[in-house]
Amino acid sequence: MTNVKKYNLKSSKAPLMSRRKIESLLGEKIEYLEHVASKVGNYYKPFDIYTPGKKPRHIDNPNSDLKKIQKKIKSRVLETVILPETMMGGIKDKSHKDNALRHIDKKVVITLDLKSYFPKTNNRNIYDVFINVFGCNRETAHLFTKLTSYQRRLPQGAPSSTLLANMCVLPMHNDLQELFNRNDITWTFYIDDIAFSGDNADKVIDEAIKIIQNHGQGVSCKKKKIMYANNRQMVTKLCVNRKVGIKKEKINKIREDIINLSWQPNIDNRKLQAIKGSINYVKSICAVRGQSLDNLYKKMLPAKTGLIGKKPKIKTTSCKCSKKHREYVKGVRNISNKE
Repeated sequence: MTNVKKYNLKSSKAPLMSRRKIESLLGEKIEYLEHVASKVGNYYKPFDIYTPGKKPRHIDNPNSDLKKIQKKIKSRVLETVILPETMMGGIKDKSHKDNALRHIDKKVVITLDLKSYFPKTNNRNIYDVFINVFGCNRETAHLFTKLTSYQRRLPQGAPSSTLLANMCVLPMHNDLQELFNRNDITWTFYIDDIAFSGDNADKVIDEAIKIIQNHGQGVSCKKKKIMYANNRQMVTKLCVNRKVGIKKEKINKIREDIINLSWQPNIDNRKLQAIKGSINYVKSICAVRGQSLDNLYKKMLPAKTGLIGKKPKIKTTSCKCSKKHREYVKGVRNISNKE
């Protein structure tokens, strides 16, 4: 059993106790939802993405049928909750740029990365959210939990996971909010990244980490960063010293890629699209620099080219733990029995 948690939020759709209400809300027959939930392990095909120079990225990969249900749960259930303004990740009309804007021109900026954030968010946490935030009874909470969890945890790559993760850590969020309010510190929560800034930000690091650990989460020591105003300060990969910006190295790399590609006799359309995507990203952060890169792109690269060249070096394979990813619903204990 977990301790009593304070969520301080309620969905406009609460309470979700009626089977008929769930049918109407999701537009699916309850019998179909229960069938999918009873064999939910069969609806995932996990794999790992391998990129040169990076750790493999695990994706649980729900199939199209389950993903359709999870999208409906996200849009028709989870998005009916208004989350605190400090939560930025997975929220409509909020981006990593909005997250960075909160930390401009601060004396000290601290960033912490939650280690194994999704795997450490278990089905009990999810169940508690549906009970406390959405007013579900045991039956409906258990149904929603099965449809949005995998192997008793929050699945990577599911449409519903990011918002559920935000809600599962609300008790931790509220304790951190009290700490930062007492010390006049600005802070934001972007998926698994916590950033806080202010004159006294470096004085509450240990206390903040202790709160995080008390709520069952961990902090990556390698990714903990303490940044002072006389050095570069980065939040969600954006500079925040005086204004939100992109590292000069990234701008120079895009410019270099454009020039190098222009020297090649045959140009791969995939590489052109990748560069164009990078330019559009720069435009979304800094319009002037983005337009400068765009002008260079139009000047040095042709409008149309043939599709040639090798495929991108991204390797996707079945994950190493695929043997563990089997349907095991029969052996799963009904978490509502723990009540």
